[in-house]
Amino acid sequence: MMMPTPEDLKLLGSMAPLAFFDALAAAGLGAPIVAVLCEISSRTRKKVFLEKLAQQLSAMGLLLQLLTFVVGGVCTVLLAQKLPALSAWALRAQSPIAPVAGAMFLALLASAMYRLTWKSARTARAAHVCIGLLAALAAIAATLGGVALLRSVAVNGMGEASLGLPLLEHFRFPAGSLAWPLAAQSLALLAAYAGAFGLIHLILRRAKDDFGRDYYRYAPSVAAAWALAPMLAALALSGWLYAELPEITRFVVFHGVTAPLLAAAGTTALLACLLWLILARSQTPMRLKGLMVLAALLVWAVHTLAATALFQLYMLR
Repeated sequence: MMMPTPEDLKLLGSMAPLAFFDALAAAGLGAPIVAVLCEISSRTRKKVFLEKLAQQLSAMGLLLQLLTFVVGGVCTVLLAQKLPALSAWALRAQSPIAPVAGAMFLALLASAMYRLTWKSARTARAAHVCIGLLAALAAIAATLGGVALLRSVAVNGMGEASLGLPLLEHFRFPAGSLAWPLAAQSLALLAAYAGAFGLIHLILRRAKDDFGRDYYRYAPSVAAAWALAPMLAALALSGWLYAELPEITRFVVFHGVTAPLLAAAGTTALLACLLWLILARSQTPMRLKGLMVLAALLVWAVHTLAATALFQLYMLR
């Protein structure tokens, strides 16, 4: 197992800002999924606090999705200036980026409708849930499309040859492909990040959304549980992901510099899970705001470590 070199650490530092906004984007896409499931559960279990949590998560999701489009727009302009060939490929009519961007835009529109129709939800509950499900499905489609796009870029590159492929070819998940476990892990992380950053949202909105002491004893525990269970599932799915790697890549992962990065990511994720477990079991979770913030920072660290490892594997392909 190789130890990270100064160049590796420099790459890790350069990936941190990108990983931060990518984690926020994932939380934004995961928020409507968790929110609509909470809303449905509130109807079936007669839990008004779950409905209020769903309302807050829908607001966070819309905010983070808007932030994603703003940051994405700025990054697109910067890339167009520094990498004109890449921007030319991305803006071509045959580029597979357009369907992914379209799914994200649909998720944004549906999330906006979902967030802005909470007042009328009491008289049109089924319709409101349908809007939430649309936002959730669009978020899932955008995530799966993003994973498929990464696979296509890794296999076909970003040249004229890739643009000549049928559009559906870019979004095909072949049997035995890494895209399958990566897609499952990505969907699990959407919910985990929504729960993790949902805790931060609860802190920031505590003064304005004063739903009472009982609510703020209940909602953080539920959000922590939403962060905990999917993160454990994502860690378990790492075994499937490792099993699908080609033998030579597995050797590189185990003996190369990616091994300590992935080990650090797994350890950091488990530490975050421990904090969420404490929050989920606490009778006074709002007194543990420091743990909520620390867990969110650990999520950022996990995302940075994992993204750096995946980038290195891509460069070694």
